[in-house]
Amino acid sequence: MENQVNELYKLGSKSLDERNYVDAETIFKKVLELDENHVDAQYYLSRAYQEQKKYNDAERCFIKTLQLDPNNKYARYNLANLYFVQRNYVNAEQQYKKALEIDVNYIRSVHALGRTYLEMKRYEDAELQFNQVLGLDNGYIDAWYYLGILHYKKQSYIEAESWFKRVIQVQLDYKSVSYYLGRVYFFQKNFLDAEVQLKKAILLNEDDLYSHYYLGILSINQVKEPSPIDLTIDIELNIFNCKNAIHYFEKVLIINPKHQDALCFLGFAYTILYSYDKTQSYVDIALSCANKAIEIDPDLSLAWGLKASINLTLGKKLEAIECVIRSKDDIAIEKFLKASYLSNYSRIEPQWQTYRLGKTQRDSFITSISKDAAKGFVKDFSKGLLKGFLGL
Repeated sequence: MENQVNELYKLGSKSLDERNYVDAETIFKKVLELDENHVDAQYYLSRAYQEQKKYNDAERCFIKTLQLDPNNKYARYNLANLYFVQRNYVNAEQQYKKALEIDVNYIRSVHALGRTYLEMKRYEDAELQFNQVLGLDNGYIDAWYYLGILHYKKQSYIEAESWFKRVIQVQLDYKSVSYYLGRVYFFQKNFLDAEVQLKKAILLNEDDLYSHYYLGILSINQVKEPSPIDLTIDIELNIFNCKNAIHYFEKVLIINPKHQDALCFLGFAYTILYSYDKTQSYVDIALSCANKAIEIDPDLSLAWGLKASINLTLGKKLEAIECVIRSKDDIAIEKFLKASYLSNYSRIEPQWQTYRLGKTQRDSFITSISKDAAKGFVKDFSKGLLKGFLGL
């Protein structure tokens, strides 16, 4: 029987190495029918379940492995990984720590504990773990990568850029480094380099939703107010940037049809196009985008801002004001009221305070605002929303 167990075990290991996880599961089960205390078969059965995302079965088998061999650091580590992918970070932390009690220098567990702290937003603890990894192996590229992400999340963009560049010097196509470096450049307002990196990310993965999204954001951000000096060039450039934005946001929506911000920015791009070329389909698409976004989230300020902009473009100033108010974002509305032309704000502010204290005053508030004031208010409101969502 021992020979049969050994042969089956070798066959199961071969299937696991070849990523034939269904066969590996079947074979390791046969091994355990013959020898229920075969630790390695129990462990690798757990791995076969894990790779098939049969998480409950994998957890049960990892625990059984640890009952047979409490000092199996690999079982501890992979049990922690199991919890990590299910976002059970508390249990993941506990198991990574137990793996490190067995082997304090087990670098994969040191690193994974850092990633767990990163997900838990315990940034100081995460940084300590990643630095410990580099103390064990200064060339551990994944630690560089996640230190970049850590500093990105902390908005320490110079430090993040430094770590991501270090990764790229070793491996250009490492994970999502081009995407993250593109975002770092974006928030540093280095838009040319941001565009280069985000396009690299798409070359590596054409279905990279967020790289398409931020390229769309970059395009819409380049739409400028027409210049009185050279009106034609600015209009042509704006149309070009709008069409680029439309391309990228439409790609986002192919990947995820319910991406609310992409719907809104797509609508803004079509609204701007309509202001230059009164093609009815442009405003129809923009309105459809706004309505879809509002259907997903009725309180989405950006969607109501889009609808306000559409109404303003159509000359429906008071309807635009109503859309702004429907956003239900009191702080944002007050902010943009104060950003309006001062001469208008002095007239609007008292009525707004009345409206804010009693929502039933809506109609009198709207009608008390002149059309010129409404135009300035909505224009500033929409611009402010865009700037806020662009992070600029």
